[in-house]
Amino acid sequence: MGVAWALDVGGQLHATICTYSTHANLSTAYNMGAAAGIMLAVQIASGVLIAMSYVASDAEAFSALDSALRDTTYGWCLRSTHSNYASAVFLFMYLHAARAWMYGSTTRVHAAVWVLGLVAWLLMMGIAFLGYVLPWGLMSYWALTVITNLLTVLPIVGVDVLCYCWGGYFITTVTVQRMFTIHYLLPFVVLAVVVAHLVCLHYMGSASTSTSPGTAVDSDAFLLYYYKDMYVLGCCCALTACVVIMYPDTLHHPDNYCYVDRYVTPKHIVPEWYFLPFYSMLRACSIKALGVALLGCAIIAYALLCLVPAAYSYSRGIHTYTDAAMHISILCILGLLGQCAPIYPYVDMSGALTVMATAIHIML
Repeated sequence: MGVAWALDVGGQLHATICTYSTHANLSTAYNMGAAAGIMLAVQIASGVLIAMSYVASDAEAFSALDSALRDTTYGWCLRSTHSNYASAVFLFMYLHAARAWMYGSTTRVHAAVWVLGLVAWLLMMGIAFLGYVLPWGLMSYWALTVITNLLTVLPIVGVDVLCYCWGGYFITTVTVQRMFTIHYLLPFVVLAVVVAHLVCLHYMGSASTSTSPGTAVDSDAFLLYYYKDMYVLGCCCALTACVVIMYPDTLHHPDNYCYVDRYVTPKHIVPEWYFLPFYSMLRACSIKALGVALLGCAIIAYALLCLVPAAYSYSRGIHTYTDAAMHISILCILGLLGQCAPIYPYVDMSGALTVMATAIHIML
């Protein structure tokens, strides 16, 4: 039985990795998911190495990372890789989702494939936020304070949940330890979700618009796809390596290189760029509970995209592409507004665009 099971597993792996039947017209846009997976692997590996020298303490976290950056051999490279590859993961993840949305693929893939991808994205958002907190800079501290206070919108138990997350009535070393523990463990959960996403994709099929799929026996064509994949992934890794080596601090806010001062707040809170569209939605509402509800509805709407009938998508043709392009454009503009000061007209524009994005969801 053991030999038969091993042969069966080996055959499945061979069919999945070496002779997987795929569509004949896959373009570079289909490489973004693989690129996001490679960047995630780099993130996990570099994060494990950084964790070996990190001190989860509100008094020592900043100095420990600063010492690792300045005094250890290639410590600058390791930390820059970990911080900048987070942006690379989200960039390729967003491009991967945008390709599926604009090609109308969300209506043709199995719901499990889309929902697992969405779960991986939500978990990555949580991991990225916790990682943004751990350097314990000025922006990190106040971003943690602002975002965790959103828990108070929960009726009755909101304040109790907030105190439990903090480990007390204010942010202390216990808070840093809890953030670090969750930040270290969640990537392995994301890895499991990504594997499940790939398994569902291979067993339930992708959503290429091709009508002439490749064949498992055509090994030359299959190798051609491998060469194309390696070329695209090589270009992506080269671009991210240039950012790490030449522009390591460009994507980060200067205030986060200042030590935490509980009595000094930044001019305005600016999260990382991949949070900006959703932060802009939150900031557009003067009522905190309404902003959280609006953001939750937007995420639910993203999840329900896979439930739109495929026949409806096919009948609309170019309109599906247009709707997706309009919504993605609105999200990009919201991202630009999210880094502006919370004053007129930026907040008002954010509110108007948020309503427009919600209306497009309703039309879909």
